[in-house]
Amino acid sequence: MRRRLFRQLSFLAVVAVLVSSGLMFALMHRERMDGLRQDVRIEAELLKTALALGGPPYVNTLQSNPNIGAFSRITLIGPDGAVLFENAAPAETLENHLSRPEVQAALKYGSGEITRQSGTLGKQIFYYALRLPDGSVLRVANFTDSAWAALSAHIPLVIAIMIGACLLAMILARIQAKRLVWPINRLDLEHPLLNDTYEELAPLLSRIEKQHREIEAHMLSLKRAKEELNAITEKMNEGLVVLSERGTVLSMNQSARRVLGLGGDDQTGRHIWELNRSGQMLHLVEQAEAGRGGDAMWEQGGRLYHLMISPVNGEGVNGSVLLALDETEKYQAEQLRREFSANVSHELKTPLQSISGYAELIASRMAKEEDVEKFARRIFVEAQWMTALIGDIIKLSRLDEAQADVQMQPVELLSLCRGVADRLSEQARKAGVGLTVEGAPATVNGTEQILEEMIYNLCDNGIRYNRPGGTVTVTVTPREKGAEVKVSDTGIGIPREHQARVFERFYRVDKSHSKETGGTGLGLSIVKHGAMYHGAAVELKSEPGKGTAVTIRF
Repeated sequence: MRRRLFRQLSFLAVVAVLVSSGLMFALMHRERMDGLRQDVRIEAELLKTALALGGPPYVNTLQSNPNIGAFSRITLIGPDGAVLFENAAPAETLENHLSRPEVQAALKYGSGEITRQSGTLGKQIFYYALRLPDGSVLRVANFTDSAWAALSAHIPLVIAIMIGACLLAMILARIQAKRLVWPINRLDLEHPLLNDTYEELAPLLSRIEKQHREIEAHMLSLKRAKEELNAITEKMNEGLVVLSERGTVLSMNQSARRVLGLGGDDQTGRHIWELNRSGQMLHLVEQAEAGRGGDAMWEQGGRLYHLMISPVNGEGVNGSVLLALDETEKYQAEQLRREFSANVSHELKTPLQSISGYAELIASRMAKEEDVEKFARRIFVEAQWMTALIGDIIKLSRLDEAQADVQMQPVELLSLCRGVADRLSEQARKAGVGLTVEGAPATVNGTEQILEEMIYNLCDNGIRYNRPGGTVTVTVTPREKGAEVKVSDTGIGIPREHQARVFERFYRVDKSHSKETGGTGLGLSIVKHGAMYHGAAVELKSEPGKGTAVTIRF
């Protein structure tokens, strides 16, 4: 703005100097021309007086005296127009002047004047004619270019003055432009109404102040909306990524950063391909850019995600929304269900085949009379084992569905453990294993039936997989927050490589030995799921040949 204002002021100043100089020259020329005419008139009047006093002989003195009429052309014309005298040329060489306008005006009115191009000298001349008493005409003339000649002597000085005036005008224009712009440059646009500047800017500053208020209101509204959206998306377990139409990240919640392994850094403005180059991800982004939605399963960091993308088009917004759902647990549960179904089928098929075979032998009377009782006892054992297996499966199903026959209520663990020990005392006596309960009373909020099954299975395993003369000890310990139950035995122990899997359904360290002891392979699974149902933690410590200790912390 300052440069533009400087150029405009400089232009106006230069134009003003040039126009004023031109007007000055015109006035000077006019004054010179008026002076020239006045000089010619005065000279003519003087010559007229001299002729009246000196008579015709005075004319000869004009011809012989170089100082008289040195700068003027003097002509004496008779009443008939014949040239009687001419100081610039021989009179006899000149044509008749009666037709000249100034001569006719002098003869008619006493005087006449005119400015015209001289045919004799080829220059512009001012002519002034006076009628003499004898009827002749005295004409005095002078060149008009003498005025220009007088002015031309001052032209260099005038041009220098003009150049100086233009430079001074430009300097003043620069200073003035700076002074005019300075109040505008120091405007406080954050607080427009507090500025003390030109009155003409008041409407503009008022409009800026109004726009500030509107923008602040819009920004506050957008900030609140963004904070609300961030608060919602950051609490989501699903990964959410908002992409532009070109695939750059506009927004990404914490879950998405965790899924992509990006940490807590802001990834806004980066292309999704820079963050992850998996085939499924790139294919979905390309689909969204083409205006189509889609989904795919994607494995990342040992977990399985269901990716879904939807294009967003309309009202000036173009882009897509990518959602990552963690379906690892769902997939694992489905796998576990399939394995469980296959294991149940396998576990039931073996005893059923055995029962069917023994029953067929007895029914077809192919068994010897002395073997019938043995086969019947075998059928009974297999049926009992199947009954126990089905009972454990039902218990696990209830735990998986978080359904219990009894509502959660305070349960005293020490008395519950003593009740379990009483139920297993006969089994322990037959196995030659000592079963004891010790500790202090401790109460937890839970389901008594499930807690009893958990302690029963731990004690039952301690008895089954013990050696004659061994011990099983149940210890109840109250804690500041909750309680713990520890079941330790002096049995065969569990090898380290199997300890991480013993809580899986139907997993057995030694299947042949487990079959002999009547185990279903679901005891520790029931313990694990019961602990999960009560929000408890299970810890196993075991050493082969020395025993096993399982601790449940509520």
